[in-house]
Amino acid sequence: MGKAALVGATGLESYRILGSPTGTSPFARVTELSFPSLKAVQECAALPGAQETMAHAVEMSTGGAPHFMIVGEEG
Repeated sequence: MGKAALVGATGLESYRILGSPTGTSPFARVTELSFPSLKAVQECAALPGAQETMAHAVEMSTGGAPHFMIVGEEG
């Protein structure tokens, strides 16, 4: 599990949430994965290693289901 299972990922950063301007954050951690393209994300997500890693994120989440978001840079 981890970055080795995320074939095609060009970066991985994980952050602990310290707070929010409105009080307690609904999130404890944020993990950001970088890929060179949407196609690379889709190819990675289809692999068993990535599916196991995502399932582990769901399993270890104690504050509800994790949110998986795909975003792109403008420009």
